[in-house]
Formats: sequence, structure tokens, C-alpha cells
Amino acid sequence: MSISIKEMLIKEDQVKWTDRILAVTLLKLIPRQVTPNQITVFRFITVPFMALFLYLELYRIALPFFIISFLSDAVDGALARTKNKITTWGKIYDPMADKFLIGITVLILVSRYFGWLLALIMIIPELMIGAVTYYKKTFGNIIMPPSVYGRAKLYFQILGISFLLLFTIFAIPLFLPIAQYLLYISIVLALIAFLIYHKL
Repeated sequence: MSISIKEMLIKEDQVKWTDRILAVTLLKLIPRQVTPNQITVFRFITVPFMALFLYLELYRIALPFFIISFLSDAVDGALARTKNKITTWGKIYDPMADKFLIGITVLILVSRYFGWLLALIMIIPELMIGAVTYYKKTFGNIIMPPSVYGRAKLYFQILGISFLLLFTIFAIPLFLPIAQYLLYISIVLALIAFLIYHKL
């Protein structure tokens, strides 16, 4: 049974099982006046701080900061879907915040431990996806929803970078190759995601 390209896209307004879990846990701690877009803005604000911590090699601060930043990604999405607060602004800038945070981490941390080649190979597909998304929005007035491959790519990037940060803190040799192979998988998924976007 073949799957169409459109079936690979994530329905952004559809409540997921993870949203239901967050709705009865973390979302209960968030004040009613806080909006999903404000949480996205918070993630943008974390980018220069993350860059500073990584540049200064303050990895024990960078790791929890990185995890909190990406936990906010799950929270703003769950809040938007469960409270019916999805906005056009959020659809555009939420994934952009992710790309900024991943991009700065790759530029500083991944290049430091795995070299510039891997860092560039990770960043180039992100730039290509961003360019396609911008083109579709500007010239076709189409807001590109994330694909399952794009979302999986983000998860592997988060896992890979987390293992790399754990290696910098605890110096467990096994964590370094685990991080490297997780990032390799994220590159493959990023290329597939780009091909899906390009064909839409």
C-alpha cells in the first residue's frame, strides 16, 4: 500500500497522545495568560544564551538549558492544539525557533567535536528546507506543515546533541559515537524531508 506525500505531513491542528499527557501534567503549571507564541518567543531568547554557554564550554549549564528549550517546543505545540490557540505566526516561527537553536548548537558544539564537515552537512539541509518554506509562503501563500520525517529529524538532532553534551560533562566514551550516529540519521531524515517539501 503506497503512501502519498501529503499523508507524510503532520496535521498541526490534530491533538496528539503526547498533548494529552502534557495537558494533565506540565500544562497545568502554565498560567492561563501565557500563550503558545510567547513560549516560542522564549525559545528565540534562549538562542544567544545557549551560544554563550557553549562558546565558554559551560556544558553543565548548557545541557539543562538545551533540554528546557526543547521541552518548551513540546509545551507550546500542546498548548496551541489542546486550547485551540494555533496561529499563522506560530506555524511559521515555531519551527524557525527550533532551527535557530539547533543551528547555533551545531555551529559551536558539533563543529568542535566532529569537525566542520559534519556541521555543514547538518546545516545545509536545514537552510534548503527553510528556503523552500519561505518560497512557498512568499510566492504561493502556502504554509508548509512539518512532515513526519522532519519531526523525526528534529528528535534525532535533540538526542544526538544531548548525548554529545553528556559526553562533554561525564566523559563516557560510548556517548560520543552514539551522538555521532544519531546525528548521521538526522541528516538522512533531513534530506528526505527536503525532498518531500520540494515535491509539494
